[in-house]
Amino acid sequence: MVYKRLAGIRGVPDLEEIAAELADRYGPLPPQVDTLLRLMELRRWLKDLRIIRARRRGEGVVLEFDAGTPLEPERVLAFVRGSKGLARMAGGSALEIRPTATDHDGMIAELRAHLQRLSAA
Repeated sequence: MVYKRLAGIRGVPDLEEIAAELADRYGPLPPQVDTLLRLMELRRWLKDLRIIRARRRGEGVVLEFDAGTPLEPERVLAFVRGSKGLARMAGGSALEIRPTATDHDGMIAELRAHLQRLSAA
């Protein structure tokens, strides 16, 4: 039931509400649950930007955009140019980002930050 609620979050306030509810009911959240919460927030960002697939490829993460993405191509190209070599186009509708973090939590946080910058670029 909790996972179903997490899948339907609309943003950080919904996520914080669920986290508070879990902590109230079960006590301090274990690191794995905290990681799941941040992963679900990342998933929300991917969904909002109409990224249909995110997959690891080597040291990078390839994001494949749906044709109906709200991001203009110029915005994505500006993001790539400003990424200092951490992002590149990987095909017509795909973007590869090379996170500097090597752990899951760091990669999730870094990808979230990149998606925020991309959407605000």
